[in-house]
Amino acid sequence: MTQPNIVEVATLVGDPSRVTMLLELLGGNALPASELARAAHIKQSRQKSLASTSQRDLSSLR
Repeated sequence: MTQPNIVEVATLVGDPSRVTMLLELLGGNALPASELARAAHIKQSRQKSLASTSQRDLSSLR
């Protein structure tokens, strides 16, 4: 089994907005991207970009 790359994970969650979204998800509720963005105080114009970036980042962890 390969060891997890902690540096890569830390880089992905190093952004305060991402940390806020992760903490919201740790609450145990499934939330849509719009709710996560609202919690992280992300402007609506950035939501589409964030969704695309987040999907790419999550895919890289597989």
